Amino acid sequence: MGTQDPSTAYLEELEQLFTHAELSDNARVVLSSARRRAAGVIEAGDGSQDARRAGLVDFTAAVLNGLWLEREWRPSDVRALFEGIAEFAELPVEYVAVSVALRTLTDPAVLELPPAMAIDAELGMLSTFGPVTSVSVWSHGSNGALHCLAHTGTPPSRNASRLARRALDGETVSGLLQAVPVLRWGDPDSALVARARPGARKQCMACLSEAASMIGPLLERQALLQESANREQAVVQAGEQALIRLGLDLHDGPMQDLSAVGLELQALRKRLSRVLVADGHLRELLLGTIEDVETRLGTVEAGIRELSHTLGVPADARPFREAFEADLDAFHRDAGIQPSVTMSGDFDELPASQRIALLRMLHEALTNVRQHSRATEVRVTATVRNSHVRARIEDNGRGFDVCRVLSRCGERGTLGLAGMKARAELLGGSCDIRSAAGGPTAISFALPRWDPVGALPGNT
Repeated sequence: MGTQDPSTAYLEELEQLFTHAELSDNARVVLSSARRRAAGVIEAGDGSQDARRAGLVDFTAAVLNGLWLEREWRPSDVRALFEGIAEFAELPVEYVAVSVALRTLTDPAVLELPPAMAIDAELGMLSTFGPVTSVSVWSHGSNGALHCLAHTGTPPSRNASRLARRALDGETVSGLLQAVPVLRWGDPDSALVARARPGARKQCMACLSEAASMIGPLLERQALLQESANREQAVVQAGEQALIRLGLDLHDGPMQDLSAVGLELQALRKRLSRVLVADGHLRELLLGTIEDVETRLGTVEAGIRELSHTLGVPADARPFREAFEADLDAFHRDAGIQPSVTMSGDFDELPASQRIALLRMLHEALTNVRQHSRATEVRVTATVRNSHVRARIEDNGRGFDVCRVLSRCGERGTLGLAGMKARAELLGGSCDIRSAAGGPTAISFALPRWDPVGALPGNT
């Protein structure tokens, strides 16, 4: 019986380092894929020492990159990991650190993230895995003034802004504080500035150059998304204006007509009461019928009045939480359920079009619960992050077959859940609906932030 290859055994040890906590589905996929890639690299090199070293570095880089958004990586833990790999592979620790950093920074998977999130990830990985203590992205705003788009580590200094100007003129600056231009269509469009760790200036420049090659396309995508968002916002605002006009028309037209019909019914009731005094049975029958009609008419009028009010107040005219609380109050009144709500972040910082979209999607999800779920508990969570917005609505109702319901929506031409998914995808986001017969049901969606490129948030 043959002995196990040392590199294979060490791969298993490395994998254990990443599995100390309960694994998510994504983590399992990342680890499995990284293991296959590393095994392929080792096999392609006929199991030579260089191939084993390359496989270990490849595995580590793939896992760190794939789990970057899912876990908190402390520089001290990452350093200990690099030292362990260096000792096993008999390589300098700085060589291992830079090799892993270069592979994580240039992983194509980063480009699949929303641009702002991807830029945050690039800067975060550069400062956590790379030989830098702080890093920032700079650009000229629409007014021509230089400003910092995003940063990690210590806040940028005046020296950093001066180097950024030089990089924007096409110059590459080396030293303890380094700067490289970020190109767009071959010309400097922004600048990447970083402070190198002591004794790692060459390694810093190598990582900075690779990061710049990734950030350029990300900023291009961000600009395109912003242009698309501006157009979408104009469309949404036009739609909101149309809804406001519809609300006013409902108030001034059909609702007034219903009120008039109600008054005429009251007058008819009085006349019939006088005319049918002799026939008590017929009198009670007719008056009862008129009372039923009046009740139904009152219900219709109340519904149109509420709809008119909702349509007549644009979603961006009120603070987000106030508008959403109005939806929650209506849900509690109609469904008899008081939802558990957790919200974090400043929703009023979102562009008006995103607040409107988020409110419409939350409203549709709650409407689905009220009309179909027979739930007794509902939980709502909503979070605003630097680069995206997330929301989730869960209920303990009877559940449903997701595929069948979405297919039925398509056949009938109705919106509902299918419309919510379409809205999320049109806005560059995603909507995930999970349910089964017997429940529970969870609807979650994520939308990328549409902040202008010049307003990319910095994280410390």
